[in-house]
Amino acid sequence: MVEQDLSFPFFNLINQAIYERCELIFDYQSVSKDLASSRRVLPFKMYLQNGNLYLHGYDLQAQSDRVFKADQILTCAIGNLADTDRSHSLQQEEIVELIVSNDNLNFIERNSSIIIAQQESNGQLRVKVRAGNFDWLKRAIFSNAPSIKVISPQSLASEVEQMASDLISAYSDQT
Repeated sequence: MVEQDLSFPFFNLINQAIYERCELIFDYQSVSKDLASSRRVLPFKMYLQNGNLYLHGYDLQAQSDRVFKADQILTCAIGNLADTDRSHSLQQEEIVELIVSNDNLNFIERNSSIIIAQQESNGQLRVKVRAGNFDWLKRAIFSNAPSIKVISPQSLASEVEQMASDLISAYSDQT
């Protein structure tokens, strides 16, 4: 458990939800977009990293583990008792290997809860992540291109390349 951060108003509420194994329902301001969204999350833990407080939990709508920067939580309430066995059995996780350039360490920090290994090589990081939902990972990789490249699985690398090709084609057709 993290020591109480008095500047974060939902600290005790989130700790209570973790302890009681209840869902959290909160509005979250995206770090990367100017967009707020409602979330239903099974909270696992809160932790400090690089001076920031984070919430790690299972997003019930995305059916995937997620990390939320605590100071981006706008409102928060405790929901129903969590059915954690059902939620985690829906998800089949796979190991994904990425190359992340050193100028995109923000990606590493935001996704630290799913990173299982990292090694520096030639000014880049070779990173292994455990992911159960490739949709959000494809969007994250695509939005951070070209500083993130998929090494494996090849099917994911091909899908990201196809997304890029489709986007280039769509813009080329407009001219």
